[in-house]
Amino acid sequence: MDVLHLERLPLAKPYPQQVDHIEALLLRDPLVLWKPRVLVDWAGVGRPVLDMFLGKV
Repeated sequence: MDVLHLERLPLAKPYPQQVDHIEALLLRDPLVLWKPRVLVDWAGVGRPVLDMFLGKV
């Protein structure tokens, strides 16, 4: 597996803003052309965040 981008977002950043941030990254060149996979840890409070991502698909 190749990691093309790794970023730690601020802890206080609301989940909807985190999802929007990652979506914006995926829509930029060259990532939009490569169609990368995004891994989401949905343990704990992560399930609603995963649902936000899935709603963007």
